[in-house]
Amino acid sequence: MNRNALFGAILLPATLFASAVLASGRMEVVGPASVDLGRFRAWKKQSARYTVRNAGGGVLEIRSVKAACACAETSSSLQQLKKGQEAVIEVTIIPNSIFGRFRKTVYVESSDTEKRFTNLTVAGEAVPIVTVSPQRYVNAGHIETNTPWSQSFDLTSNVPELRLGEPNAESSHTVRVTMEHAPKKAGDYRLDLSLAPTGKSGDLRCLVRVPVLAPAGHPGVELTVLAAIGMSLKAFPSTIVLPVSDQPHVRTVKLRLPPNSRLKLDPARVTAPQVQGMRLDIAPEKGTQGLLVKATFDRRFMDLLMAVDEIGVTFGLPGAASAEVKIKVAAP
Repeated sequence: MNRNALFGAILLPATLFASAVLASGRMEVVGPASVDLGRFRAWKKQSARYTVRNAGGGVLEIRSVKAACACAETSSSLQQLKKGQEAVIEVTIIPNSIFGRFRKTVYVESSDTEKRFTNLTVAGEAVPIVTVSPQRYVNAGHIETNTPWSQSFDLTSNVPELRLGEPNAESSHTVRVTMEHAPKKAGDYRLDLSLAPTGKSGDLRCLVRVPVLAPAGHPGVELTVLAAIGMSLKAFPSTIVLPVSDQPHVRTVKLRLPPNSRLKLDPARVTAPQVQGMRLDIAPEKGTQGLLVKATFDRRFMDLLMAVDEIGVTFGLPGAASAEVKIKVAAP
């Protein structure tokens, strides 16, 4: 074979590849890829809009638009874009679904062969009808058995006519809830929650609901308190970060009990949730008293994870407080 023929044989596949890329659709964001909605009332609907364009030579298909938050709904004005055509991506924050400062990623999946996902960002500050201090969700950490525990919440009104009803608690353990008007400003309240001492190890899970009597039409205020009472199962690592990919991800988690524990870690006694796209294989870890969990995550799990930003996997053992592993999407 002469040199020209050899050069042509090498050049031809590269030329075909370049032509294929040019002939396919290519995603391009027109204007800002990040929108800050600013400060707004959490019970009012807010929307962010983004413009995307097909900068390639072929048809571009928008396959899905997913917000990493259950607080948002998404849509695209077009699903298929011809060369040079534009579409509007809309992200709508659901009223009363998120409170305080937030920043969420929106994943636009397309047929772009070079970049399957395009990341958009929506941010803002959703001001609730009632501001809860220290916060609506409290993880009290570890509480010793036979030890009392209490937590106070300040409920500050963001509307002048606020009036709250009597609180109601649903709890795994005996708790006492009281609420009274705060002395400084009308419409503000103080809520006190106390846990009765218990000799049994396990998980404290408490949900307190406070109805909003006025103004009418608002959902109640919900407060969540979690804690581990007594002996606890531990998981290492406690957080797993997964990149956005079609390929399966495999991670390892170690489960441990305190050295002085009378319990025994048996794979048959450990419980874990069943999540679509996640497979857990639990076995004794050689040379230790612990367990080794091999976790495999496929694309179905990634689709779920991208829609909520974080999934908690809880490992339970009778007679001990459970261990949670938080699974997150890698930052874009």
